[in-house]
Amino acid sequence: MQWKENYSTGNEEIDEQHKTLFAFSDDFRSSLEDGFGLRTYEGYVEFLSVYSKTHFDFEDKCMLAHKCPVAPRNRAEHKTFAKLVTEENEAY
Repeated sequence: MQWKENYSTGNEEIDEQHKTLFAFSDDFRSSLEDGFGLRTYEGYVEFLSVYSKTHFDFEDKCMLAHKCPVAPRNRAEHKTFAKLVTEENEAY
């Protein structure tokens, strides 16, 4: 996953959080390619679990405060992603 400027939301804090997700995902992909996936998987799933709780809460509140018209759709997508992370964490 590569960050592209057209992903920018215009909110510096949210964009930095998104860039962190991209960077962490890229690091995990590299660890898979290098054969270290089993050793790093638990940390990656844990990161996604924490990220999904903290970032999504922050972003949802920001979107609601600014009356963003896509806030309801974004919140639904966040819930879907968080559910997938929870299921993956439980399966692991």
